[in-house]
Amino acid sequence: PPAPAAPVVSEAPMAVTPPSAPMQSIDESMVPVTSSKVGTFRRGRYAGGKRIGKGNAVEEGDQVKKGQAVGFVEQLGTHFPVEATQAGEIAKFKLADGDPVEYGQVVLELAPFFGGALAS
Repeated sequence: PPAPAAPVVSEAPMAVTPPSAPMQSIDESMVPVTSSKVGTFRRGRYAGGKRIGKGNAVEEGDQVKKGQAVGFVEQLGTHFPVEATQAGEIAKFKLADGDPVEYGQVVLELAPFFGGALAS
């Protein structure tokens, strides 16, 4: 009887996959507030295209009601409000005043209130 054939071993190098980018930690308890326009993000208060006062519309830690303006998107000299999608506390701004903003980009994270004193 003939001798069994020796197994064929491929000398091809193994594909090395690069380490994947570290996953960002996403806090699922936060509600993202997004921009509905493309433009420049503004944190101040605006009315009729003019800034009112020196302070920002809201600060981190402030409690807001549903529909309250938390910032503005400036587009060709017109300021469109970015509104809180529900009552809660401003947890963290993702953009600084003057940063460019895209449609659907997260502007800030909101820690929601479910019931309680700020229900609107």
